[in-house]
Amino acid sequence: MHEIIGFPIDRDQAARLRDVAQRLRTVDAADLPRRETAELVIQIMTTGLDFHFRRPVRALGAGSTLRRVVDMAVNAGSRAAGGAIRRVMRGLSPEQMRHVADYLEEAAHRVPAGASR
Repeated sequence: MHEIIGFPIDRDQAARLRDVAQRLRTVDAADLPRRETAELVIQIMTTGLDFHFRRPVRALGAGSTLRRVVDMAVNAGSRAAGGAIRRVMRGLSPEQMRHVADYLEEAAHRVPAGASR
């Protein structure tokens, strides 16, 4: 057993995650949703960056200068990582894309309603 540090995703992201993971396992290799998978991974990554970086800065009441510095760093990292994710997804084999489905499902954990975050 190991510990994880996660972040919440909205219902639409969760539904897309389940849908994409299921399609990665069932469609023919030529029909793999590579672009959609890359965009989903990028969107979830952005949600995580917001949760772990922007949200705490806002919650701590940081000044506008620090908020802008954090925004610039997160935006630059997101752009760089997004480009890399898109490039990598284009080159993955069907088997590797199925591993992406495994990762997406492994990373997503349902939390019972009313449980604290």
